[in-house]
Amino acid sequence: MGEFLVIIASFQADIWYAYLAGTTLVLGASYTLVARQARDLLGQLRTRTSRHLKDLNAREFIVLGVLAVAVLLLGFGRRHCSTAMHGTVEHLVEQITTSKLGI
Repeated sequence: MGEFLVIIASFQADIWYAYLAGTTLVLGASYTLVARQARDLLGQLRTRTSRHLKDLNAREFIVLGVLAVAVLLLGFGRRHCSTAMHGTVEHLVEQITTSKLGI
């Protein structure tokens, strides 16, 4: 969701920024998928340090579950978050765009 919002904002600034943002997003995702498949998903663990790793214990599973639910809620309820942050973001943009030199 965040990447999509960045691309929309960069498109409003300049189409070349949006093109660059979209290209780097696709290349980054492709690199991540290829790297994960080549190292971890398609073969056995090869390094000594990764052989002793265990799966998640109950506490880690609960924490990751809560984070996953929070991400889903933020994804589905993004309009509520955007509305809540609107005033703060407008004020921040106003401060950033106002020149401190009086120019």
